[in-house]
Amino acid sequence: MQKKRGIATLFLILVLIYISFLLIFFLQSQGKLKGVAEDRFYFETKNTSTIIANFIEEQKSLVQSVASSSEIDNFLTNQTLGMSLEYGLNVNLFAIKTNFEKKLASLKWFEEPIYRRIIYIDENDKILVDTKQPNQASDFNFDNKMPLKSFMIDEANKYLILQAPVMYRGLEKGRVVTFTNLDLLFKPLEVNSKDPDLHQFFILNANQRLFKLGNEIFQQKESRILIIPNEKLTPFKKQYEYLLDSIFSPDDPENLFILKNSISGENFKLITVVSPDRIYGKLSSNFFLYIASLVPIILFTGLLIFFKMKKKTIELETNAELSSQNINALSYSNNLLAEEISRRNLLENDLRESEDRYRTYIEHAPEGILVFDKDFIIVEVNPSLCEILGQDKKSLIGHSIHHLTNAEDKTSFSDQFKDIVIHQKEVEELSFYTKSNEKLLMQLKTMSLPNDLMMSFCVDVTKKKIDEENIHKLAYYDPLTNLPNRRLLQERLGQALFTSKRDNEYVVVMMLDLDEFKTLNDTKGHDLGDALLVMVGQRLSECMREIDVVSRIGGDEFVVIADRLGSDVNQALFEAKKIANKLIQEISKPYPLEKNKPYYHMTCSFGLTLFKGADLSTETIMKQADLALYEAKNDGRNNFKFFNPKMQEAIHQRVTMEEALRSSIEKNQLKLFCQPVVDSSGALIGGEVLLRWFLKDDSVPLLPNEFIPLAENSGLIVPIGDWVIEQSFQYLKKWRPLAHSNKMKLSINISARQFLQTGTLQTTFVQKVKQWIERYGVDPKLIKFELTESSIMEKLDDVIPKMNELRQLGIEFSLDDFGTGFSSLSYLKQLPIQQVKIDQTFVRDINTDVNDAAIVSAIIAICQSLKLEVVAEGVENESQLQFLSEKGCNLYQGYLFGRPVPIEQFSSSIKKRSVSKVINPNPASS
Repeated sequence: MQKKRGIATLFLILVLIYISFLLIFFLQSQGKLKGVAEDRFYFETKNTSTIIANFIEEQKSLVQSVASSSEIDNFLTNQTLGMSLEYGLNVNLFAIKTNFEKKLASLKWFEEPIYRRIIYIDENDKILVDTKQPNQASDFNFDNKMPLKSFMIDEANKYLILQAPVMYRGLEKGRVVTFTNLDLLFKPLEVNSKDPDLHQFFILNANQRLFKLGNEIFQQKESRILIIPNEKLTPFKKQYEYLLDSIFSPDDPENLFILKNSISGENFKLITVVSPDRIYGKLSSNFFLYIASLVPIILFTGLLIFFKMKKKTIELETNAELSSQNINALSYSNNLLAEEISRRNLLENDLRESEDRYRTYIEHAPEGILVFDKDFIIVEVNPSLCEILGQDKKSLIGHSIHHLTNAEDKTSFSDQFKDIVIHQKEVEELSFYTKSNEKLLMQLKTMSLPNDLMMSFCVDVTKKKIDEENIHKLAYYDPLTNLPNRRLLQERLGQALFTSKRDNEYVVVMMLDLDEFKTLNDTKGHDLGDALLVMVGQRLSECMREIDVVSRIGGDEFVVIADRLGSDVNQALFEAKKIANKLIQEISKPYPLEKNKPYYHMTCSFGLTLFKGADLSTETIMKQADLALYEAKNDGRNNFKFFNPKMQEAIHQRVTMEEALRSSIEKNQLKLFCQPVVDSSGALIGGEVLLRWFLKDDSVPLLPNEFIPLAENSGLIVPIGDWVIEQSFQYLKKWRPLAHSNKMKLSINISARQFLQTGTLQTTFVQKVKQWIERYGVDPKLIKFELTESSIMEKLDDVIPKMNELRQLGIEFSLDDFGTGFSSLSYLKQLPIQQVKIDQTFVRDINTDVNDAAIVSAIIAICQSLKLEVVAEGVENESQLQFLSEKGCNLYQGYLFGRPVPIEQFSSSIKKRSVSKVINPNPASS
């Protein structure tokens, strides 16, 4: 018995020890769980306050970005430039408003629009842009002195108001104010809004409570809970019971906690009133822990109860499963019903939007819209049609379509209109009439509507027709003379070619060009020049038949086509000459260009080409007439020439020679020659570079006067001249080691076109010379450029600065062929030249022609007085040399001292530095 008691006592002691250990363990675990629950609750409320803080900060950034938008900047820029609302600023304000409206539509939070309204106020507090909707309040209440980094709440209109300054070039130019739905502040709280154990609200600026009851937001003064510490659970006091409302009404208000969280960056607090159950869940109390420690005692009792309850549990699970199946079936039915309701709602919305779009299109469509019934009675018109016809709806609706035209055309109009509707055709020339009886050309497109109605789209094509006619006129007629232009001329010429071949009759094409028309433009102005062209066109048209063609193809060029001149060539020539003479006489009559001033006289030249049924292109015929015109111009003007094949052959030869000259440098056909220049003692002091063209390897070279004019006219003189200079500089570099080379000056002929080339698209002549001097290391003092007086006379103001720039480098200038041009002493004095060359035409006959002798003597005397060197060209005998020496000319060039030789051979003369005086038995030009 004692043993059993000992065992019982030991068992009881073990149970007590177990219960004590279990109680201590439960108390410690409960403490830790409470700490974890409080931390979780702190994190939850802190996360909510962070979301609200981020939302407010984001709104500040957004209003600042709106205030600094490019649309506002463009408005302020145009306003600074002086642009008014009437001329441009309204467009900028519209762009600002459009940007605001995009913000209203696109920016959302919790799937709801953030902004309800945005306004732009200038520096004078005047509202420039406002997105206020008709159902919104007409005004708003906010403090315009509110700090820009804060916000205010408009309780009356339920707005959260933020503003930002509009800065422009460092100055404040107004502000942008945004109105956010105040309800959005409570969106992060909605998750917990239905929790019966939790109530949240805001404290603003430390003295205003902002809370929500149902769907309403209220604001009231509050200062009693300011002493509550931040971020710490504080027991709820009885004096705070007024904070509770019907939504949050716990059983034991005194067993609550209150927590204050700061909103980062704002004087704004989140207050949370919460029950312990909401924080700690179903954590047991200490008393329960004491009871729970007796588990071992009641465990056996629990086992008995367990087996009894197991049977009931199985029954409950079966019932629950059946209930769950019924709930799932009901949920499935509810989902099908919701989907059907949603589908019908979508269909209704689509139908409503379709009707709205249809009505909007009808009201705002740019084309006129006309709706009528089967009896052609008008039942509806849109504003565009009313505007086109100049009538209102009342004067159209209820009337027949006859009301769309005038009294004279009602029957015809009705028939055409019905034909369009029945066959659904597009017509561009149905005539409508406006209220002021103005005729309009309308294009109709008709479609059927329900209830036996028809709808026609009416497009006014009146202006389009007028524009097409004007475009055709601009495309085919000269706007000044109203004559056919080159494009229409080509068509008419093609027709003339066809009829000439078909009827076997001659046609003459005459190209006319006014003589010295440029002089009229330069002296009288382009207005009088245009007036003369109009008169010429009128005279040409009056002289020709109606079947003939008179056209202006550009500038002062006209072309006349006269066909049906017969099949006999002599008769056709006679008729063509007769027409040309008549036109020349008519054009030569005086022109009354200016009132009370003498009439202006003008002549013309004609180029004629006669053809009959030839297989020629229009371009070939025009080219033939142009060649004949060119010959008429060269033959003295105020006459006419017929085209003949020799003209074409001459042009072909010229083109062939030009093509050959173009490739002469690449083919190494151009060669430099040099002719010596000596002084009175016969000593060699320099040489003149001359150009020869070896067109064929074994042929006699062409002299400059045979190809230089062609090079001038074609522009090839520039690359050829550059090649001559660069080659000459290379030889100067080669001669540098030779004896006496430092006193040998090389004369190079320069073309005026080459000398005056500009640097717009290429390097200037002066720049090129500087580059060559630097590249080849040439002494500029050994270079002498020769210019002819006739080439520089017309552009003296451009020539002298370039000459002075090259003179600064040390380059000298010689005036070539003096005496053959203007021989003006005034420009001779102005030019920075050091030498004058007497042309060989005067030197040749100085011993037999007293006039030539007098001219040479005068030139030498003038140059001596101006302290200029004089070189006599073409010295070929001793008598000429003696005459020149007696008159004081000490420098000579000619066959008496040496023929031009290849420049490679000229180096031997430099070594000797003297030239034998040998009279050339067969003198020729150099």
